[in-house]
Amino acid sequence: MSQPTAVKNNHRYSTNQNRTNPLVLIAVIVAVLLLALFSLLKLLITPSGIHRGAGNVEEGLAVIKAMESADITEIENTIRANDDVKHTAQIQQMISDDFNIDEVNIWSLYKDVVICGDSRAVGFSYYGFMDENHVLADYGAYLSEIYEDIETIANVNPRYVFICTGVNDVGNNMYASSDDYATEYINIMDAISERCPGSTVVATSILDAAESAYETCSAWYDIEYFNNKLQKFCDERGYIYVDNTALCAQYTDLYESDGIHFGEAFYEPWARNMMKEVLEYESGN
Repeated sequence: MSQPTAVKNNHRYSTNQNRTNPLVLIAVIVAVLLLALFSLLKLLITPSGIHRGAGNVEEGLAVIKAMESADITEIENTIRANDDVKHTAQIQQMISDDFNIDEVNIWSLYKDVVICGDSRAVGFSYYGFMDENHVLADYGAYLSEIYEDIETIANVNPRYVFICTGVNDVGNNMYASSDDYATEYINIMDAISERCPGSTVVATSILDAAESAYETCSAWYDIEYFNNKLQKFCDERGYIYVDNTALCAQYTDLYESDGIHFGEAFYEPWARNMMKEVLEYESGN
């Protein structure tokens, strides 16, 4: 099977999948303007129906002008705060109802997700599971390259950001130790969180390679150590960490012939495993 082509560069990002419904935002703005108009009428007309002076007219117009120039970002953030409350309630309800991640259309839960990663992550868009504008991945990509994607992530403004990378970093000895790798990883998560305060940033373990692939890169024997260190750092900092180790062991038949990449059938269980961990974390389980 031919491998996915890189999709990292030259994206045109669509905002129609952001959490805030544009119709809702328009409705809020209209309501604000109507309120301003009502305020103006109150200033212009006395209870007896007699119009007030020019000074009061100017005052009323000033009210409308102030309303029109209101910070739309504040309005949008208020709406999103309400969305977050509803989202949390929905998660808790799902979990309390014996939620089974295997029984839902998993891709419906990825409409508001951005995935950053390497060639393995490319498959999420290559196979048509996710919008390519939400998959910031490329062949041979390294962890540190995610810094370049932070503004793009901010433009998309997703609910979740999954970091799915690391195999190239370990294989090419980009870090002197697992401590250095985990430190860089946490720094990137901090940077995304600071720039995108409404997004939950999620760390994921490096997907293991098939046993046959270790013949081409013995450095991959260290993947376990790098994952363990990253999990420790995430626990200390309060970040969500998703362990994919058991997943790789379960689906050894879904590796491509190179023993590194995965076939199309692997992406659904991978997506389910990541989202399951996030939903359980957010529900407090």
